[in-house]
Amino acid sequence: MGTKKVRWEEMFPDELYQKIQDEPVCYLAYGLAEPHGAYNALGLDWLKAQALVEQAAQKHGGVVAPPFAWHIQEIPDFHDDGKGNGWLPDVGVKQPLCSSIP
Repeated sequence: MGTKKVRWEEMFPDELYQKIQDEPVCYLAYGLAEPHGAYNALGLDWLKAQALVEQAAQKHGGVVAPPFAWHIQEIPDFHDDGKGNGWLPDVGVKQPLCSSIP
């Protein structure tokens, strides 16, 4: 048994319109793109979410929208107790990355 197309970015327009008519459910994976140390990808959270919604669509029908990821590292005290006792300094990227783009 083959797998059916569920990711809308892989479909042609006629395939997407037909899929929506046949299976009117849309899944949207959401996850943070944040540091998980040197041993995991920054997109670990949304990569897992994307895999789960793809499995759900394969089993129950529907179309999977492209994932939505958000990065929270620019909030300096997010992983900190306010006294410098957090783990972010140990695993985070120490550059402003995209937040410095005007």
